[in-house]
Amino acid sequence: MDFRIKETGIEDVKPKGKYSDTMKLIMVTAGLGLVVFAVMFAIVFSIFSNKESSDKYKYNQNEEISVKTESGKKTSILALIQKINVTSGEIEVTNLDNSSEADVSLKIMGYTEIKDEYGELMVIGEVELGDIAELTYGDESKKIDEIKLSGKVWEVKNVQDIEIDQDKKTITAKEKTYNYNNKLIKSYKGEKIVFDDLKKDAIVSLKGYKDTVWFIKVEKYYGYLTFSNFEQYIGADIEIDTNIFKKVEVENNIVLSPGEHKVIIKREDIESQIKYIIIKEKEKTTVDFGDIELKRGTLNFNISEDGYNVNIVNDITNYNIDFSGTQIEVPYGEYIITITKKGYKTIVKTIVIKNQTTNFKAVIQKIGESVKPGESAKQGDSAKIKIDANIQNSEVYIDDKYIGIVPINTNLSYGMHKIAVRKQGYIPVVRQITVDKEENFQFTLEVDDPYSNGNGSNTTNDVY
Repeated sequence: MDFRIKETGIEDVKPKGKYSDTMKLIMVTAGLGLVVFAVMFAIVFSIFSNKESSDKYKYNQNEEISVKTESGKKTSILALIQKINVTSGEIEVTNLDNSSEADVSLKIMGYTEIKDEYGELMVIGEVELGDIAELTYGDESKKIDEIKLSGKVWEVKNVQDIEIDQDKKTITAKEKTYNYNNKLIKSYKGEKIVFDDLKKDAIVSLKGYKDTVWFIKVEKYYGYLTFSNFEQYIGADIEIDTNIFKKVEVENNIVLSPGEHKVIIKREDIESQIKYIIIKEKEKTTVDFGDIELKRGTLNFNISEDGYNVNIVNDITNYNIDFSGTQIEVPYGEYIITITKKGYKTIVKTIVIKNQTTNFKAVIQKIGESVKPGESAKQGDSAKIKIDANIQNSEVYIDDKYIGIVPINTNLSYGMHKIAVRKQGYIPVVRQITVDKEENFQFTLEVDDPYSNGNGSNTTNDVY
């Protein structure tokens, strides 16, 4: 028996699900490939289709120059910047190689390159009045292509006491002399100033080219300390900030840097004064000595007779008082003491109060007690007196009138007279005398030592 399997039978038994999954996988893979191909095609198409428009953003040296610069003739100069307006970008410059030409007004553009002397880029705000730079600009447009600070410039910084000769047009600094002309810039805090503002004690910097100064910049001004009501304190010590030491003089104009300073005023006869002051640039600050208090000492009187009167005078301080007691407190200083009593000879002595206690002792005599027999002491009579001093050629003044040089022999009317003996370099001696008989007066002058403080070892000084 012949058995055969029909093809149809075999086909009938093949699994239908397996064939469907394979076809699906193939179709999905093919679809993804088409998507990727489409995307790639779109990218390539986009690149080529926009090639023309993208080329204009591509760096091209020739095209960059045509955008940055103006056409036409260009000029390069070494320039002094006379004016600058950062907001508008406008500057005015002097051509240093031909400064007699008129200054040129130029315009800084967005494409203008600004560099320092080392070639590093700067911004317009860093360009200053008085800078010297190498400029390139269009002759017609006056627009600047490049500004480069020049390395050919010399500079002298922070100098004082420069000497300016406006007739010769020269400036001397640190023992070297430079020329200048009318294009010279003088500046303080970015603003132009005039020659009168260049105080000799100001700190300045100079900038120039070759042998010519083109720019003077004031770095710092000083102020001045002066005094008022100081006449009676001439010679007093002034200490400022523990490192400046001066004397009070007839003319005081102490130069100090701006700011706060501590001022101490010292002398043996005053209470030390401490004052805080503010010094401003180019201005005077005045310290008033009117509130300074003198040290005071007690003056004790021991007079041989009661009922006397004392006159105490200090011409320098205008101190003048009449007193009839035995003790008085007076400021330190030199005084003329006059002891008077009716019917008694007047005593006049000069004393110096420089200690806490000073004793004044005197014996007063009745008028006529020392008159020789047969002589009288009537009012209106005169007596012969002699005035001499320990220093030759000393000048004699009687009642404020110059009489001559020692020795002096003269007649003086009875009564009180003022005698002064002076010699340059010595302390003047002034006495009030009462003339009632022939008498010799001897004056002793002491060397005027301004550095002597007169301090004694004792706190008590006796005067006879």
